[in-house]
Amino acid sequence: MSLSAPKTSRLLSRWGLFTLLWLVCAALLAQSLYLDMTRTEDFERERLLGQARVVSQLIDQELLAMRDVLGDLAEDWTLHKGRIDINRWLETLSSGMPGVRTLSILDAQGTIVASNRVEIMGQNFAHREYFQTVRRRHAEGILSLAPPFNTILGTYVINVSRAFHDRNGKFLGVVTASLDHTFFRRLLTTVLYAPDMRTSVIHQNGEAFVMVPGGETFEGRNLAEGDNFFQRHARSGNSADVFTGRSVFTGDPRMAALCNTAPEGMPLDNHLVVIASRELAAVRAPVWGHARFYGAFFAIVVFIAALTRLAWLRRLREHEQERASAALALTNNQRILETITDNIPGMVAYWTTDLRCAFANAATLEWFGFTREQALGANMEHIIGPKLYAKNQQHIQAALQGNPQRFQRTLTRADGATLHAMVHYIPDFEGDRLRGFIVLYNDITEFKYTQMKLENRVQELNVQASTDALTGIDNRRSFQELAEAQFFESKRAGQDLSFLMLDLDHFKTVNDTYGHDAGDAVLRTLTACSKEILRATDIFGRLGGEEFGILLPHSGLAQAMHVAERLRAAAKERPVQAGEDAIGFTVSIGVAQMSGEDSTLEELMKRADLALYSAKQGGRDRVAQA
Repeated sequence: MSLSAPKTSRLLSRWGLFTLLWLVCAALLAQSLYLDMTRTEDFERERLLGQARVVSQLIDQELLAMRDVLGDLAEDWTLHKGRIDINRWLETLSSGMPGVRTLSILDAQGTIVASNRVEIMGQNFAHREYFQTVRRRHAEGILSLAPPFNTILGTYVINVSRAFHDRNGKFLGVVTASLDHTFFRRLLTTVLYAPDMRTSVIHQNGEAFVMVPGGETFEGRNLAEGDNFFQRHARSGNSADVFTGRSVFTGDPRMAALCNTAPEGMPLDNHLVVIASRELAAVRAPVWGHARFYGAFFAIVVFIAALTRLAWLRRLREHEQERASAALALTNNQRILETITDNIPGMVAYWTTDLRCAFANAATLEWFGFTREQALGANMEHIIGPKLYAKNQQHIQAALQGNPQRFQRTLTRADGATLHAMVHYIPDFEGDRLRGFIVLYNDITEFKYTQMKLENRVQELNVQASTDALTGIDNRRSFQELAEAQFFESKRAGQDLSFLMLDLDHFKTVNDTYGHDAGDAVLRTLTACSKEILRATDIFGRLGGEEFGILLPHSGLAQAMHVAERLRAAAKERPVQAGEDAIGFTVSIGVAQMSGEDSTLEELMKRADLALYSAKQGGRDRVAQA
């Protein structure tokens, strides 16, 4: 009795310490998984917020373009009313703006007097909220962003509107553009990167405009009441937020990033809110997968360790039997470890302090082209190759000094296969002695390709936003930006600068006689022959319809007149073939040189426009100077 009591006490003490050790390991594993979950959610928050900001910035660019178009449209209507085919002009403008469905001009009583949609001409919309808001606040000079509504044409739109006045400030009417619902659906689709992802646009007053995918039950719904992501964002007062909670549409927990549109330097009475969201379950799924894997791995290791310890205790009684059991357990451990590591999605290897391979899983052996027998004991440089070894030399030395390493690397095999990997070097200590380090390669190739596709798509959208789709030269907004920068640089440096306002003669007759395809061919031909004459430093853009602008840096009036005459002559000698007909065309050009009285580019352009008008009045097919 007295002899068995100490033995039992020692046994309980050994098993108690063993259990405590694995409980500590379990706690550390749980903490690691918690940190992994936190990092995953933080990464997803930034990613969703980035997508929402991309959409918000693209909408801002579209609104800035609309502001300029509506302003120019109001000014031109006031100055040239009755002298131009305004409906045809509006149709041309809207075709060059993918985000706009309808462009219209309403008089002071709310009646449509001009529109690219002939079916609404003459109808009165004084009862519409967008008209009433602009008429009520016309003196403030703001751009009005009306709530979504269903038009008489059966489309669901948001109107962007502004007032126009006579010289005495009297309210004359409203110019308005309808945002194309289909364009927004295409835009929102470009930022989707996961099957569970949803993106949407909501008006400031809470009325839903568009959501992809789906959206039939979403559009038109008002989110101004109740506890939802939109309300929480509105109460926060921030321009951008990320929330988690239950979706009012799907009922599932989601993570949502919300970002306000805020075009720089443009007064708006309302703004739009872009929402990008994902299911929380899908966001957390990779971490839960890791948790299940590591939990199973941990349970297996604990179970094996318990068997090993039990075998060691039994060895006190039966030495030979315990040795056999220990050998069997060791074999089982190696087999299980190889089975586990051979089936995880990544490469795993162990290197000793003299850089000899002590372990490599199947993925490592397959990638570098070695068998297990060839790899074990081989030198690291021999296994991974001299080039990769040289690239990783700094990280290898740091790991040999006991410092964990984490970095990205692109691997290429002899057969051309490429792998983008996140690499981890994990030092392995036995007490204070470094035994070697573990190498983990996690495949992030799909993530890299997705990132590249998104960056390329954003670049494509930026090009589309600054280029005229028909001619391939700068559109009006891009031309204005480049020309204004050159104007102020020439003004500052005291250099000569001239502007050419070019307009096709009788272009409406070409369209009416030969069709719009022939008219488009004339515009492209004029663009091509102009490029042959202009210098690389000249700024060339389509201002709208058949009107073009050319800014000539370092050019006085005489040189500008010479260039204008060359352009006029080249256009006249370049007929366009339309079927069996050869369409000849001419241009009229107004030329103005920057003077000390020109404080803005707009003043220089207006003088060139007056000269153009003089050329038209003088019989067309001629050049006139201001």
